[in-house]
Amino acid sequence: MPKFLSGLKTDVPSNIFFTADDVIVYPCGHNIIMHNTENGQQKYLPGIEGSTGIKAMALSRNKRYLAVAEATEKTPICIVYDLNHLDAKTEKQKRRIIAQTESTARYYCSVAFCPSNESLLATLTEPGDSPANYA
Repeated sequence: MPKFLSGLKTDVPSNIFFTADDVIVYPCGHNIIMHNTENGQQKYLPGIEGSTGIKAMALSRNKRYLAVAEATEKTPICIVYDLNHLDAKTEKQKRRIIAQTESTARYYCSVAFCPSNESLLATLTEPGDSPANYA
């Protein structure tokens, strides 16, 4: 497990969020970093094995849920993490995955939580390579 990661994946739209007054969340390489600005400690959410990268992310209004969309060779995946159930003390990261969706599109280019009902998540897919998708 890494000790400290630095950098920012700039091709992800809306790529920095504050989950608390002193904790920022952002994508770095194939990981989501939760960086505490007070003590400099980091928690990590590693990317899904076999994915080709993080494409989009969104934080719920109550700052409890984080949606992360990743592209894969076969189908894109969007996972919603419950940030209140992360354990940084163990070597193995314990994650509580609330939902996982898949699509036949190339990747999710945008994700967003509904502002009035945070149990609803909207995803927008990038069209495939078929010429019919560009008509």
